Amino acid sequence: MGILRPSNTVSQPFKEQVPFIGTPCFASICTLLSIQQSCQDDLELLTYMVIYLVCGSLPWQETTSISQIIDLKVCIGHSLLIRDIPPEFLTVLEHAWSLAFDECPDYAYLHGLFEKLKVNNVEFNCV
Repeated sequence: MGILRPSNTVSQPFKEQVPFIGTPCFASICTLLSIQQSCQDDLELLTYMVIYLVCGSLPWQETTSISQIIDLKVCIGHSLLIRDIPPEFLTVLEHAWSLAFDECPDYAYLHGLFEKLKVNNVEFNCV
């Protein structure tokens, strides 16, 4: 059983103009653009949450304008806003952004990225 719908149901079709529900600070870019959420959005928001937990803040957390938050999140993909962040986090975001709406993430690949962080005993002081 999924949180919002049974896990045995067929994936939701691609839709636009879906009402936003959530916290803009952690929401994916597509979610902020009112596009139906999928696995890629879950992965993107999870990455923002992990960055927040290990770095203590996000560059857009004080911003209230959805359009400004979107602009700042697009910039993170170009490494313009977060300094000293391990490249694995940006790789996870790039993987999420590369997925088609109905495509599942490569969880083995992602697990390997996080294992690399653990093995390297990465120190975090990001934002």
